[in-house]
Amino acid sequence: MDDLNTVARPYAAAAFAQASEEGKLDLWSEMLHFLADVIRDADMQAVLGNPKVTEDQRMALVIDVAGGRLTDTAGNLVRAMAQYRRLSALPEVAAQFDRLKAEAEDRVEVEVISAYKLNAKHQKVIEDAMRERFKRDVIVHSQIDRDLLAGVIIKAGDHVIDISARGRLQALTQELMG
Repeated sequence: MDDLNTVARPYAAAAFAQASEEGKLDLWSEMLHFLADVIRDADMQAVLGNPKVTEDQRMALVIDVAGGRLTDTAGNLVRAMAQYRRLSALPEVAAQFDRLKAEAEDRVEVEVISAYKLNAKHQKVIEDAMRERFKRDVIVHSQIDRDLLAGVIIKAGDHVIDISARGRLQALTQELMG
């Protein structure tokens, strides 16, 4: 994942600079998320992973699947990423672009992973705490992971707060072992 972060960073920065120059941050976010969905598709992964498919064919396929949903400059991004065999980084490019966009809009996107669906009261408590911590508007995205058993993991950019039962057990194991 760290390698993917490193690979995606310059593409996300370039996309963000272009989107800012065009004044189309929302459009670019939509295009990048669409491309990320295309790349994540199992059938697409099978084709893109086929060693007999050339980089030009991969690029053309992704652009064809987009079917006019990309601007010329977004198409150029796909071409550049295909040329350097980086199409698999598109989902991370979209995620990093969104973080840059949120920062520019003076807000932070927070992912809350919990064992069960959070009720409105708990979500509000987390939202208020993150707003106070980051001194920005907060957008909370919830995700359920039944393996956590209890508690939550809160991710905001590079910050991770793990107060899950699984996280506590792992920390305790590390402490006892090391």
